[in-house]
Amino acid sequence: MAQTRTKLLVEDYPLTTAGVVLRPVSIGDLKLYRDLVTRASGFFDAFEGGFPSDESLRDTFTELPPGCSPEDKNSIGVFDVRSGSGSGSTLVGFADIVAGYPDSDSWYIGLLLLAEDVRGRGLGSAVISALESLLVARGARDLYLAVYDANIPGRAFWQALGFVPVKHAPEHRNAVGELLPTTRLRKSLVV
Repeated sequence: MAQTRTKLLVEDYPLTTAGVVLRPVSIGDLKLYRDLVTRASGFFDAFEGGFPSDESLRDTFTELPPGCSPEDKNSIGVFDVRSGSGSGSTLVGFADIVAGYPDSDSWYIGLLLLAEDVRGRGLGSAVISALESLLVARGARDLYLAVYDANIPGRAFWQALGFVPVKHAPEHRNAVGELLPTTRLRKSLVV
């Protein structure tokens, strides 16, 4: 079955798991995203050369892999339901996923970012599991991502979730111009 390259549908949301609500976010939520990045600064300090510029923060909502269109991009906020309203008001995580990359039956995780104070509680695993279930229902066969070779904890996280290395990916140039080696990982969603 060929995957329809599309945004996740409004009826796919809100998606609730592990005390959080997943729902779409957009460039209009830039302040919330900036606050999250502040609470997840260790990743940016270690791999991106420090806190991202405003332009780089905005690019998170628009950057796409080759051959993809804005309709393929899904920016998903992870909101803590215990803070404020029942739909969640504190952004504790962010996922960037793209339909139809690297092939029409696949989806690509461009970023999964969690605030440092919510890590280590199984939240990342729960978010990915919920997204995988949704993507399988939409016909996805594979899920891909790239991880910096130097990001040992990140690579261990993804491999614990069943992602396996498939090839050394092109180096990524970070915000300060450093070339960082990366590895592409894949997880088959077909049982």
